[in-house]
Amino acid sequence: MQWVLLRQVGGEVPWKRTTKVVSKDAIQDNIRRDLASLGFTESEVLSDMRVEVRTLRGTAKYLDGTIDDHAMAYIAYIKRYIDGVEVLGSRIVMAYNLDGSLHRISLHWPEYNSVAAPMMNSVTMNGLLSEVELKLQGHSLRKHIDEMDVRVAYSIVDGQLTKTVVLSAQLNGPSPDSGFISVLHIPLL
Repeated sequence: MQWVLLRQVGGEVPWKRTTKVVSKDAIQDNIRRDLASLGFTESEVLSDMRVEVRTLRGTAKYLDGTIDDHAMAYIAYIKRYIDGVEVLGSRIVMAYNLDGSLHRISLHWPEYNSVAAPMMNSVTMNGLLSEVELKLQGHSLRKHIDEMDVRVAYSIVDGQLTKTVVLSAQLNGPSPDSGFISVLHIPLL
């Protein structure tokens, strides 16, 4: 027996037992179908999106001491990519019941002017990354960074697709932020 979340508007969300559980592969098919119903074309889904499906698990402890660990739902995380480069801020999260029915969707997929899109190739990306890393080496903040990752992405600024440098750094030192990973997005306008 598995649990399925029932759709309900308002109030508490009830659970019921079900024997119908679909596989992650079936969820992938449902995602394509549901994205098509939202107006996405098959080519957009195949070329511009990266889909990761995770199983949401839950645990119940009963009065008799038994513990029931079970799958509760599937969560699909979808990100937008253009020519293999991530577009920051474009994301879709879809929650599916174990029987494959769509429970909830969160969509943030801004439009942009594709005519003015500054496409990046590997030479452009490597040049940007090298330039940023070189500038950061001599910066006074560099001594407070344990690990640093620099990558290139796109962001959408005022409807324009913009090259963006993404800097992720793990901070060290006596500050309260020590050990936390800080992420900075720098649009290159």
